[in-house]
Amino acid sequence: MKRVALFAIIGISYLFLLRTVGTFYQHIFRENLTLVQITKALALLAVLAVVFFFACFLRYCLRKNRTELKGATVFVLIGYILMTGLYLKDLLSLFNVSGIFSPYFIEPFIPLVGSLSLLVFFIVFYKNPLTKSRKNAERFLIFPVIGATIDLAIRSFILLRYFWFRDVKWLANLPDKFKIIVTPLVFFSFLMIFYFFIYFYKYAEK
Repeated sequence: MKRVALFAIIGISYLFLLRTVGTFYQHIFRENLTLVQITKALALLAVLAVVFFFACFLRYCLRKNRTELKGATVFVLIGYILMTGLYLKDLLSLFNVSGIFSPYFIEPFIPLVGSLSLLVFFIVFYKNPLTKSRKNAERFLIFPVIGATIDLAIRSFILLRYFWFRDVKWLANLPDKFKIIVTPLVFFSFLMIFYFFIYFYKYAEK
């Protein structure tokens, strides 16, 4: 599990970096198709690393009879599988492959479902950590809950703007004045969520 957690750490770090760069430097991804294809392919691998982590965690729950974590793990696994579909669609669109996924109007909801499922998972995990012998470590597991809450709030804000103004669909589409406000929150959210994977890497079985 430690190695799987390490892959997930690399994956979420890459996704955060790509999200940040794409928010402020969108022109980079318009000028070089090969670069876009590579970054999208790596993004797909990154989100698959997170999916693989939760799949392994589900197996861990079943093996250790951690039934209290099983439902939340299934939920977050579904959320990230849906996210994988978005990344796969983005990648295939660069090769002129389309028409194999859900209707266009469903797409804006998928990141929201992913964020919600992650929040539910972190809440359940906070109440049922790997071990209760390290009080300080468990106390700080509230960090991922805070981070996922912020991420869900950001996703909700973007979705509301999408349906209300029809001007944005993703974070990168926000007006610059909103990007300046939202980006520090995204960074803070990432750090809070990042703690969970560090905690898991440190205390999980090999």
